[in-house]
Amino acid sequence: MYISTVQPVENVKIPALIAISMLALLVIPVGASKRINALLIGAVNGRSDLEALFQKEPLIDFVSVPALDQGWGREMNVKYVRQYFPRSYEEMKDFDLLMFLTAEYYLFTPKQDLWMHDRIADGAGGYNDESVMAIWAPVASAWVCSRVQEAFPNDAPAVLARPGGFDYVSMYYRVEIEPDFPDPVFTPYIPFSVEKALGCVSRYVIARQGSGVMAWNLNAFPHRIPRIIAWDYERGRTITDGGAPNLGKAGFFGSDNPYGGDMVINMVLYMTQSRLIEDVEVYHRIKGVFSAYEDRMVYLITLVDFVDRFGANTRRLQEEIRDLREMKGIAIGHYLESDFEVAQEAMLEIIEALPGVEDMAKRTKDAALWWVYLIEWFATTAALLVSSMLVWTLMVRRRLYREVSSTRMREAMRE
Repeated sequence: MYISTVQPVENVKIPALIAISMLALLVIPVGASKRINALLIGAVNGRSDLEALFQKEPLIDFVSVPALDQGWGREMNVKYVRQYFPRSYEEMKDFDLLMFLTAEYYLFTPKQDLWMHDRIADGAGGYNDESVMAIWAPVASAWVCSRVQEAFPNDAPAVLARPGGFDYVSMYYRVEIEPDFPDPVFTPYIPFSVEKALGCVSRYVIARQGSGVMAWNLNAFPHRIPRIIAWDYERGRTITDGGAPNLGKAGFFGSDNPYGGDMVINMVLYMTQSRLIEDVEVYHRIKGVFSAYEDRMVYLITLVDFVDRFGANTRRLQEEIRDLREMKGIAIGHYLESDFEVAQEAMLEIIEALPGVEDMAKRTKDAALWWVYLIEWFATTAALLVSSMLVWTLMVRRRLYREVSSTRMREAMRE
């Protein structure tokens, strides 16, 4: 048995995207399932790979808490933690998932540490990547001495106590998915050759008793060790990853693995004890449809905004865009219920309707610009006619020219 319930034995400004990430990106229709609300802690700045993935994922809302010195100094880090971290345990209860991503844990107070531990014990999911287990002593010690690390399946105190501590390996290595893991989190992806994507950078992991190995690190260390492990902690469920979800870079979840983002989402579903992705291909296709919709909708809204600046009547276009968003809301409802095939059909209807709205926007733009060009032509022509008339009158006809008469002094000089 792999999973068991275990009883616990200001120089740089944060981009506005962090604040925007606190808002819902999509409207959820009435009756739809609840979305997963995640708290991202650590190397988040509005531009990270994981934030980009979650921004396009209808299943997930998130709030980012910068807790890593990315050039702005410790004082600003403390300020950001105070600003974005929940102010009470009641606010902490709003989050279904806590993800520690290269977090410098000494930035958190004992009270915040206890809140995070208790939230996981009360049923939230938890994830920590390799960089939480830093080789830098203040960061590693803060994590090992924390209460929340007790909720994770990696035995951090045992790792730190071994010779070499949290080994840092900056080399490529093979990752092997454990085929006997009881829940289909990664195993459905084995037929898609995801194990060909090499791991990149890893730290040592020691699985606590009662935890299960989801994936193995085969040759980064002298012997085979776990890469990703999981367990149930009281009512919650947590995962320790000896690597990191480097979606836009090389790595097991990275650019060499086209299913890397899907696997991360399945991990999120598993940690929050939600329904897992069953049909890998259907889910992968609908993600592509959502991405295509977002790209074309950005273009359409930009075009309508451009036309509106010229005073054109965009009311019809606004109504069409509202209808498309309502159609997407219906598709999202199916998506949240894991009816991916139905959601895909609904999204394809929207994609088919988009060209008509785009053509309407282009015609509106052409009509608006036609009047602009006409007015500019009249203004230019009028300026040309007036200037030509003045030149003809003053310089050619010299109608307003009058010769200067002689003065008495000049007449006297002539004499």
